[in-house]
Amino acid sequence: MPRSYMNGIDIALVVSEVKSLVEGLYVDSVYLIDKVLMLRLRGGGVSRELVLDAGRAIYLTTFERVKPIKPHQFAMLLRKHLSGLRVSKVSQRGLEKIVEVSFEGARGKYTLVAELFGVGNLILLDGERVVKAVLRRMPSRAKAIRPGLTYQYPPTLADPREASIEKLLEVKKAGFKNLQTALSKTVGLPPPYSEEVISRAGFTASIPPQELDVESIEKIYRELRAFLDEVFGKQVKPVVYVDEKGLIVDFSPIPLTIYRSLKAEFYGSFTEAIDAYFSRLYEYEKALDEERKLKAEAERYRIALDQQMKTLSKLVEEAKTHRSIGMLLMSRLHSLQAALLTFKEHAQSLGIKEAEEAFRRELAREGLNLVSIDMGGRLVELDGFGNRFKIDTELSIAENASRFFKLAKEAEAKAKRVEEAMNALRTHVKTSEEEVLRVKRSGAWYEQFRYTFTGDGFLIVGGRDASTNELLLNRYMEPGDLVFHADYTGSPFTLLKTNGREPTPEAIWEASVLTACYSRAWSDGLANLDVFYVKPEQVSKSPPSGEYIKRGAFMIRGVRNYVRKIPLKICIGVKVEEDGITVLPCSGENAKKLFDAYVSIRPGNTDKRRLAEEAVEKLKSRLGKVLKRIELTIDCIYRLIPGSGGVLED
Repeated sequence: MPRSYMNGIDIALVVSEVKSLVEGLYVDSVYLIDKVLMLRLRGGGVSRELVLDAGRAIYLTTFERVKPIKPHQFAMLLRKHLSGLRVSKVSQRGLEKIVEVSFEGARGKYTLVAELFGVGNLILLDGERVVKAVLRRMPSRAKAIRPGLTYQYPPTLADPREASIEKLLEVKKAGFKNLQTALSKTVGLPPPYSEEVISRAGFTASIPPQELDVESIEKIYRELRAFLDEVFGKQVKPVVYVDEKGLIVDFSPIPLTIYRSLKAEFYGSFTEAIDAYFSRLYEYEKALDEERKLKAEAERYRIALDQQMKTLSKLVEEAKTHRSIGMLLMSRLHSLQAALLTFKEHAQSLGIKEAEEAFRRELAREGLNLVSIDMGGRLVELDGFGNRFKIDTELSIAENASRFFKLAKEAEAKAKRVEEAMNALRTHVKTSEEEVLRVKRSGAWYEQFRYTFTGDGFLIVGGRDASTNELLLNRYMEPGDLVFHADYTGSPFTLLKTNGREPTPEAIWEASVLTACYSRAWSDGLANLDVFYVKPEQVSKSPPSGEYIKRGAFMIRGVRNYVRKIPLKICIGVKVEEDGITVLPCSGENAKKLFDAYVSIRPGNTDKRRLAEEAVEKLKSRLGKVLKRIELTIDCIYRLIPGSGGVLED
């Protein structure tokens, strides 16, 4: 299973990166999505989203997630108190899994405490550290957390940076079963880093600490100091580890020897690695949850199918019995009719008892036994030829036979309906057991941006905001690429990655469409827009003397190549492949050539979430002809819709 939480060392490194990026920004909005808090921060032309996942993680994200239509009550309370306030400080308590984000403004000072241990919690404190709002109320006497109480920290934990050799020697006395647990508990070095230190020292994590001599413990201590110096004293080299199937396993700020057999994906900063990791982790967990639901659904269908099978068997046997009785009566129609008439005459003249004896003798000659007579002679129960049944003496034998034939037909009709229902259940079981194809994720660097591929194999990557614009051009722009930007305030920068090839007209058009559609012109409701492109050497972060370039902006020098009047209409296309599905934004021309199904969207007033839901339904209905079962989530469509709204086109 992938690691599902950050430890204290991870948190310290992310906080050190996040501080300079968010301190000084202002709270624009607050969302709670699946118990994950997202703070949207703005300032100086920069927009960032800080994620506080209670009990798990803290990081900045560039991956857009579906916002709830109705905000959570806790999110509403945070908006009330924090909207418009400035982030004054981001801090961590020691190396513990507790982070505090402080805010200040005209309405006062507040602190948001994120407890990233256990089940986790989020607590809003006022300037006196009194609880104003809490995600999970904690009623325990040891540490009660509820509005009106002063917030109290949990007991302090060991900090591995303060560990001494004397402290480490205690592992021999504590009675721990294995060395990794001893190292974690004694000096506070969490897994997987405790396992890494042990491995670097030449030992195995499972060895009992009592078996170590002083020299071995001193060696472990030296490796502990070296590891901490490498993590905190040098430039990190963040890694996400994946197995041979491409599934995420773990992450770390520096390469770990314990994961040398796994594929390593490197990132420019630790928060980027954490963002990529947890974004994939959420998708993995959703896939697991969906798989559990499918298995439970399949099991319900199997139980229902077993019950229907029993019902069907019962109805088939019932129809067979009724038809057999009808045939029996018809085969002895005349003799039984005569016996019946005699019985009725004797019952009127001699009484039921005498009539019963004579009737019994007549029936015996036909191979039938008289079992009982009820209702003053109205119903007669017979037994013979493997059947026990009742006839109505008010009806003729032919009419009784007809009644049984009718009952047989009714049972057969019910059996047919049950069989049809069983066929439907078998289809459900089969569908539930089919392999589900999901959206493919490779972990490639461009997945943190908006991106697509052209039919002739060019990669197009666009920024989402000022921060990702800066990241894209500073880190991933290479000689030979083309850089696109719209003639409009609020346009993303877009890279057409050439890898030394000559850009085709198709690739230039595709990059222009994505640049135009993902600009602010979409939200402003424009119908078309002009886009230009230049070479990387024409893009500069150096402003003319006396001028200032804000974050995410660049100077463009020299001749610009224009693509005019690009229609603001984007397609979201789905391609079905053997190992999953690909969902990408594209132009209408690309959609028709490259994808199995697509929807077209233009600017409009439909709420973004509702638009995503409509798009998913349309895509699923169109993909029904291509594949029986896929998983197409709202999330993957939502993040590809430009701006705040739109409308689907047929």
